[in-house]
Amino acid sequence: MKQYRLSEQKVRSVIAYPDRTEKGIAEKTVAVMKRSGTSKHQQEIWVMYQIKRQNRSKYIVDAKRNSIYPGQNKNQLSIISAWRYPGTSPERDPIPDEIWDEINSLL
Repeated sequence: MKQYRLSEQKVRSVIAYPDRTEKGIAEKTVAVMKRSGTSKHQQEIWVMYQIKRQNRSKYIVDAKRNSIYPGQNKNQLSIISAWRYPGTSPERDPIPDEIWDEINSLL
């Protein structure tokens, strides 16, 4: 995170309010993106994470509110990677809304 000048709060913001959500490259992961920068120097901030049901991470995700907060009761996130992408990346395999509705109903 230090290499890409990303703070913990910025990573939380990307997960809570993504501009795009895709299936992660690693197995059972999700990648989310938020646009950043100026119109002249466009950038994207990407975060790859995995939803865990165990208490291994100190943050949890609330799918109904689309937010992350500290806690013990709900599903938890394991953040795998965060990086800054220069320019605009091509869209690859977006997750359909029907699948997100099904995941949210199971959680």
